[in-house]
Amino acid sequence: MNVIGLPAALCGAILLACAIPLPACAGRLNDTGQVNCFSASAQTGTVGVASPNGALPDPRYERQDCTRGLAAADAMGRMAKVGASGTEGRDYTKVANDGTSLAAAAALGNGAEDWACTRDNVTGLVWEVKTADGGVRDRNKTYPWANAGTYPGTVNGLALCGYTDWRLPTVDELLSLIDADAVNPAIDGTYFPNTTNGLYWSGMTHAADATFAWYVRFSDGFIGSNRGNALAVRVVRGGQ
Repeated sequence: MNVIGLPAALCGAILLACAIPLPACAGRLNDTGQVNCFSASAQTGTVGVASPNGALPDPRYERQDCTRGLAAADAMGRMAKVGASGTEGRDYTKVANDGTSLAAAAALGNGAEDWACTRDNVTGLVWEVKTADGGVRDRNKTYPWANAGTYPGTVNGLALCGYTDWRLPTVDELLSLIDADAVNPAIDGTYFPNTTNGLYWSGMTHAADATFAWYVRFSDGFIGSNRGNALAVRVVRGGQ
C-alpha cells in the first residue's frame, strides 16, 4: 500500500493498524512520544504489546494521545524503522563526522568515523549532537540572541557530518525533538546525549517585537521568548 501524500493523522492511523514501514510517509511530523494514559486524576496504564489500550478504565477517557499515532504503534511493536530510538514513535540514525550512517552502538567522538549527528528518519532533519568536551559544540556553551546566528557558521566551517548548510532551527523543529513522556530533559537521551534542561534558541523572532526570539525549554518542552539571556544552540539542516 502506498500512502505517500496522505495527511499525517491518516498516515499514522494506517501505520498503527497495518505496521506499514515508516518511509512510506514522507515529510511527517514526529509523534509526541506519549504512551502513558490517564484518568482525570491519575495515570491508568501504559500502552504496550500486552495492553494496547493502556488499561483505560473509563470510556470518558478513550482516544487519548497515548493510544494513537506512531508512539502507540511503536509500543505495540507495529512501527517499522530505518534506525532505532529510545523514545516511542521516533526513528533515528547516528551519523559520523564524515557523513556516513552508523550502527546504533556507535560512540560519540571527534574521529572521522565517530558519531556526531543524528538523522531523524521521520522528519528528514539532521541534528547536531552536543558534546561534553569543552569544545565549540559543548553542551554548556550559550549565546545571547545577538550572537546566536554566528554559531551555524562555526559549525559549517567544521563541515560537521559532511554538511555546510547548518542553520538555526524553527520552533516547530525544536519541538519535534521533545518527548512528552519524559522530563529533565524531555528528549531521547539515547540519540541526543548531553542535552541540558535549559533553553535553546530557535531562529525565529517574535512577530510583535523582532528584538525577541523564540526558544524551547528542554526540561519540559515549554515555549517562550527572550532577548537578553544567553541560551544554548543546537543547529539543524534539511527540511527547507
